[in-house]
Amino acid sequence: MFQLTDYIHSTEPYQKIANDTIAFTCQFNPAHYQDSFFQQLVISQPLSLSNAVTKRKAEFLAGRYCAQLALKKLGVINHQINIGEQREPLWPEGIKGSITHNESCAICVITDSSTVRGIGVDIESYVNDEQAEEMTDLIINEEEKKLIKQSSIPFTELLTCVFSAKESLFKALFPSVNRYFDFLNAQVVSIDSNTVTLILLQSLTSEIKKGTQYQITCHYRTDNVTTWLIVR
Repeated sequence: MFQLTDYIHSTEPYQKIANDTIAFTCQFNPAHYQDSFFQQLVISQPLSLSNAVTKRKAEFLAGRYCAQLALKKLGVINHQINIGEQREPLWPEGIKGSITHNESCAICVITDSSTVRGIGVDIESYVNDEQAEEMTDLIINEEEKKLIKQSSIPFTELLTCVFSAKESLFKALFPSVNRYFDFLNAQVVSIDSNTVTLILLQSLTSEIKKGTQYQITCHYRTDNVTTWLIVR
């Protein structure tokens, strides 16, 4: 029987994304997950996870645990972050945030700043060549493909980064757009080792218009990439 510390470990504040944000990250081992950990952490297990596989439950709990730690820094204790209609986390009034995870790391970034309209953070493990071939046309268009192939950074790493950047964009804009929009609604206009700049190819609201550009920060690691965006 595993202990909670066998499952979640290396919990720490995440690197400073902005002066008015709070972020936490943790490493976790899905193989050591147990359903009882929800109760130990005082986090409700949603009904939608009742029949989920262990991996999904482990990832969800790790993300909510990071969110719990971040909320405590703002004085919010034992708030249950429910799931919205588009599977978005439902934050307390006055707080905006974003949660992400891959198979072994979870991150949460939140803020109570009234100047922030949305936050997006995303972590992705690098895809392999086979996965890249399957997903390329779903993520980028031909112009983006040509741009990415000009870089000295391996195509699979850049494709993963672009996927992550578009996920961060979606999360950051969702509180304003409040609906799904496609990866191909935003196009890469520049990319390097630190940033991805995306431009909207269609208007999403009366304020979020076609042609608006967003600069998403990238942090490459050995086996994954993290991206984030704060919209003000």
